[in-house]
Amino acid sequence: MTAIAAGLPDVPSPAVAATGTRRAVLAPVLLVLALFGPSSIGGVVNPTLVLGWSAVTIALFLSPLAAGRAPFRPGGLWLGAAGVSVLAVATFVSPYGQLALGALVPYSAAFALLAFRAGELPVGRGTERWLAVANAIVLALGVAIVSGNDGVRTWLVQWYTVVYDDLVANMTGWRKPVFSFGSHSTAAFAYYLLFLLQWETWRAKGTRVALVLAIGNAAVSLALTSAAAAGFAVLALVRLARAPRGRLWVWGGFVALVAGGVALAGEALGPLALDDVLRLAFGADDGGFRGRYLSGGTIAGSMSYIAEHPLRPVGLSYSTDVFYGDSGPVEQLLRGSVPLLLLVYGGVIVWVRAEVRDAGHRRQLLVALLLFELGFSSLTFFRFSLLLPFVVAYLNHVSDLRPRSPE
Repeated sequence: MTAIAAGLPDVPSPAVAATGTRRAVLAPVLLVLALFGPSSIGGVVNPTLVLGWSAVTIALFLSPLAAGRAPFRPGGLWLGAAGVSVLAVATFVSPYGQLALGALVPYSAAFALLAFRAGELPVGRGTERWLAVANAIVLALGVAIVSGNDGVRTWLVQWYTVVYDDLVANMTGWRKPVFSFGSHSTAAFAYYLLFLLQWETWRAKGTRVALVLAIGNAAVSLALTSAAAAGFAVLALVRLARAPRGRLWVWGGFVALVAGGVALAGEALGPLALDDVLRLAFGADDGGFRGRYLSGGTIAGSMSYIAEHPLRPVGLSYSTDVFYGDSGPVEQLLRGSVPLLLLVYGGVIVWVRAEVRDAGHRRQLLVALLLFELGFSSLTFFRFSLLLPFVVAYLNHVSDLRPRSPE
């Protein structure tokens, strides 16, 4: 007679309980590595570290920490195999003879992510505290950068330089709180994801610490003074507008903290006027939308190549005539034409719909992912390969905690 049939509580066996506890460790491990894993040594980008973290991502997905059901969905594995095949064929037909096969590692991590059963990853009780502490550290370091703390700036440049050697030095020199994410575009996406997790924690549990951290993410991100940060502000305002009735104090806290964020941005920008800020975000030749997509922008060469050779993608080959970042859709078209574009973003849609249980959470995450991809190819950036499965698992966790009532 089973415990249930006997009317007794269904207590898992010690072996099952130990397995569940072990699996619950993976979520905070993913969070900590995503936020704090170093990408440079002495201020010099270390390709071994960067590629190594992508390999670590795949290893973690396959590790005993993810034990339970098969860690990957079969359909996702087929999608990954198709994506790698497209990249291989594109490399063969590319006009460029120089190969950059290292790019296959982050693409493999991205496809592994889109096959990973992140929605089934257990989130333990301590994970909320891990998230709160990690988020508080990120915000404290962000405030330090905006305030011009040279010690924090030196530390970030030494251990978290990424993409190219001057990126973080320039960003922190301009007092942009990019933390370990390198650029204001990727940092804006990271702050938004942290905001979303804390906001949903507050909605589910009413924890004021989570609310303060959520609004703090919105406030500090304003100091990024970028188009991506502006998009984040709009998404955050949409969430705030749907706060439960009778929570006017939420608006008061939001106004107060955003006022602090504006003050931080003013500290970072110095004497720049509002029209200067808008020009930097949307009209500068070396940043914002114009600095990417218009004539002379960073991806102008890539877009010209795509227009002239729509059926001859470059795959894993390399040339200085094209640029491989600053826009996810453009990079997919450049490397694998329309097939790779459809596989990657079709895979994103299928993965989010399959792994995120709550419909509202699915919409929020999909909108954010697809929107921020316009400013950076985040799916092949190792920090998001680690962070996104945590986000999915945590959203499912707070969804289970939230009372089933309309917003």
